Amino acid sequence: MRVTSLLAVLIVILALVAASLIFVYHTNGTSTEGLPASPKRKALVSHISAFRSEWKDIEIRDFFEARPEPRSGVLAVHSVYNGDKLVGRLATVRHDIICSTCSDLLLGVLYDPASYRILEVLPLEPWHLEAGAYDPEHFLRQFVGRSLKDLDMGIEDIDGISGATYSVRATLLRLRELEDWIHSDSRKPSE
Repeated sequence: MRVTSLLAVLIVILALVAASLIFVYHTNGTSTEGLPASPKRKALVSHISAFRSEWKDIEIRDFFEARPEPRSGVLAVHSVYNGDKLVGRLATVRHDIICSTCSDLLLGVLYDPASYRILEVLPLEPWHLEAGAYDPEHFLRQFVGRSLKDLDMGIEDIDGISGATYSVRATLLRLRELEDWIHSDSRKPSE
């Protein structure tokens, strides 16, 4: 009888611990605390202007916004206008890199909405690698001109960065996820 009572108490305690862990996971498991935030429109216009100086009258309109915001993935997609002409879509993607010496990735992928060709890949936050600060512009240029609809690159096809395997893989993974997003039902404009 005593063993049965102790077993019942133990089961209740284990159930309470399990319920507590599930509650903590659901309330904190998707927290984006400590990750780089998705930039505001004004900051996005500044980033685009730096790469596309020929666009003089840039306006950004919301197209899609992920809610809740994921730790890694497509955060938002904006329609980019130069005057009245739609000139591209800008997807903000983030990758939570679990590395003590690296920084998380926050990229802006500017692409043509008709052909899905990548026009620019913009670093929206500074890159910090094991060796220190790094300017990823040369690395990111290799994706310009490629189509998001058939991004069939493997990690072996990328001109990588010495000492930055996580960042290289994360960039390719987020571009592929954006490709999946384009093919999914998530393309509906946010309301």
